Amino acid sequence: MTLLDLRGRVLAYAHTLSVHGSTVGVTGATFAPSSLNRLATGRARVTAISAGRPVLVLRGLRLRMHAGVELPEGGWVCEAAVGTFSAAEKP
Repeated sequence: MTLLDLRGRVLAYAHTLSVHGSTVGVTGATFAPSSLNRLATGRARVTAISAGRPVLVLRGLRLRMHAGVELPEGGWVCEAAVGTFSAAEKP
């Protein structure tokens, strides 16, 4: 699964994205360096792409990325991230 911002820039690649209520979980994720601040502030609007097609849009996404490893180029890799969002919609 690929997570994109409004301009179509890659924010993250994830093995799994699960949504329950207003909570989201991401497993096996690699985050782009430019995405870390936006995803941590709760202002991100993210489109989830699977098999080349948009499947979900999350508004107000805020992720917390624990126990990860910083990449030399500035990104972040973690086994799991959890967060909240204000609204979800089908594209």
